Amino acid sequence: MPHLTKYTDVEIWATSMRSNADAWKRLETLCSVKPFPQLPVPRQFPWLYLKRIAEFAFDFENKLPSRFGIWKNVYCKNASIQIKFLRIIGQLLYRLKIHRILARFVENEQRRRRLAPDIVVSFRAFDPDIVLIMNPFFNSENPIGCYALENGVRTVALIPSWDNITTKPKMLVRYDSYAVWSQEQMTQLNKVYGVPEKQIGIIGTPQYDVFFDDTYYQERGEFFAKIGLDPKKKLVVYALGSPNFIQEHHGIISFCEHITSKDLEYFQILIRPHPVHNTKDLTNFLLPVSEKIILRHSPNDSLDKQARIQDDDDIRIWVNTMRHADVLINLVSTVAIDAAFFDKPIVNLTYDPEPNATHDVLVKEINEQWSHFAPISKIGGIANVSSPREAVSAVRSYLNEPMRDSLGRQRMLDFVCQYTDGKCGERFSTYILTLLPEINCN
Repeated sequence: MPHLTKYTDVEIWATSMRSNADAWKRLETLCSVKPFPQLPVPRQFPWLYLKRIAEFAFDFENKLPSRFGIWKNVYCKNASIQIKFLRIIGQLLYRLKIHRILARFVENEQRRRRLAPDIVVSFRAFDPDIVLIMNPFFNSENPIGCYALENGVRTVALIPSWDNITTKPKMLVRYDSYAVWSQEQMTQLNKVYGVPEKQIGIIGTPQYDVFFDDTYYQERGEFFAKIGLDPKKKLVVYALGSPNFIQEHHGIISFCEHITSKDLEYFQILIRPHPVHNTKDLTNFLLPVSEKIILRHSPNDSLDKQARIQDDDDIRIWVNTMRHADVLINLVSTVAIDAAFFDKPIVNLTYDPEPNATHDVLVKEINEQWSHFAPISKIGGIANVSSPREAVSAVRSYLNEPMRDSLGRQRMLDFVCQYTDGKCGERFSTYILTLLPEINCN
């Protein structure tokens, strides 16, 4: 942010400003921060129906393993007859080669949607030269981007995560430029959405710049004392994915059932919830193994999901959890990349830990076929395990030999993030500034 505000004025619209304005005070000397405007919910008919048909047609056009896999293994089982019918229509439009006509119609309709007068007043008061869309897959941000496009204001969309291009529903709006993590993402964006490479900037991963900021670093003893850990023991971090996907707390319980009292004399288990978890619920779920684990709590988890934000304390805990972990356990999660930044051994579950293993086939497909994770699974930087017993064995092995697979972890970072120098935020700012012709910035 300092690099960007050195050359231009910046105004941020943030959802969390409504409930957690204090968290934004650290930026008040650099830029203006305002609450993200309340936008009306689009009409169910015909808008949302046409949108879903366009998304389904997009899936049939690209035949991405992730999109077909999630439909086959999850959505199809719970989809209404109405949704299944819309999918059939999408398939038919694709086969008739007229699906792109619908896609253009849906985009044009979205661009023509009017904003409330107060939002227009706020937009024109700042009079931006460029609008940055932080997540073009969120319908909540697209109306602002569309208003900018319709009024001749240049737009840039950030692809915020490594899996978005191949796992999320179709982006409905075409923006002027895009910022991506890596050459791999540039290739995906070109192949899946037809975006020319000249409209794409490779910036790396700005969210990981904090890993290189030693102002967040704490000594192991200080950090362990704050979290309630024993500095004499090794630290195994068990990172949970979104509870909207798989109930991964079952994996913690089964893992704990396979460790011995001797293991617990040597290492301790810190549970890192997903940002959307409610730790009160997790506490109840994990009561059977509460004496074997430490559950990391966050004061923000009582807030509505849309209102949550990482404050400095959250960032400090995140950074030092990864710095001082001795082994990470996860299930096909981005947190594997977090651990790789600090060259920490990674144990990856290739099975569904739920008692009925409902999503076991899907988890295996993610590891073997999905465009974002399959290369990571096969690159030689993680230990793939197919049972709790194997997970415990892999943890013991890594604790004895932590540098094993270190080169593979570096290959992971090169493939997913490309830049690992702590300067991605500055690189992102420079890319934005180069799109403004009146600014000459190296």
